[in-house]
Amino acid sequence: EAKARRDCEALGEALRNRRDVSTLAAAKGHEALLRRITEATLTVEDCYMYQAKGWPREQHADGVQMSAGGGIFVRNNTILMELFGGSNGDYSYVSNSAVGIGTSLGRIGTVVIDHNRLAGGGYVVYVERKSYPFTGTVTITNNNFDLMFSPNSGIWGPLFPNDVPSGVEWSGNSYNMVYPISLQYALSL
Repeated sequence: EAKARRDCEALGEALRNRRDVSTLAAAKGHEALLRRITEATLTVEDCYMYQAKGWPREQHADGVQMSAGGGIFVRNNTILMELFGGSNGDYSYVSNSAVGIGTSLGRIGTVVIDHNRLAGGGYVVYVERKSYPFTGTVTITNNNFDLMFSPNSGIWGPLFPNDVPSGVEWSGNSYNMVYPISLQYALSL
C-alpha cells in the first residue's frame, strides 16, 4: 500500500511539473493508467466559463487545457479569460488561453473546437505540436472570437502561430460574428 501511494504521488507530481507521464507510468508498471492517460477523451459542451482577474500569479490560466489524450471536443461554449491577472498591461501576469491544447505529455487524437464564443489569453487558442504528434484531425470551425478584451480577441491574436499541426481545418471563424478570420491571417499575428 505504501509503495502504491508513492507511485501515485510520483505520477501526480509528474502531472503538476509537466514531466513525461507516459514514461513514468510505464516505468512504474501502470499500463492501465497509461492507457487511460493516452486514450481519454475530454468533451466540454454547452458551458459558460469566465476567469476573473486575480488568479495566483504562479498559476497557468487556461479555460480548457489538454496535454495528452485520445481526443478533445469543445463545442457550444462561452470561454472568457481576462487578459491580465492584475493591472492591464502587466505582461508578467497574463492568462494563457481560452483553449490550450499541446502534446507536451503525450499524443492527442482528434481535436474539435466548434461553435464557441472565445476571448482572452495571450493567444485565444493554442493547438501546438510539442513533444508528441497529433494523431487525428484538428478542426477549428465556426467560432466567434469576441473582441471584448482586445482588438485581437487575445493579447496577440486568435491562434498561436507556432507548431500548428499540418492539415488543420479552419473555417467559419470570425471576430464578433461579423469579420471573417482566415487561417493565413490568424497565423500572421
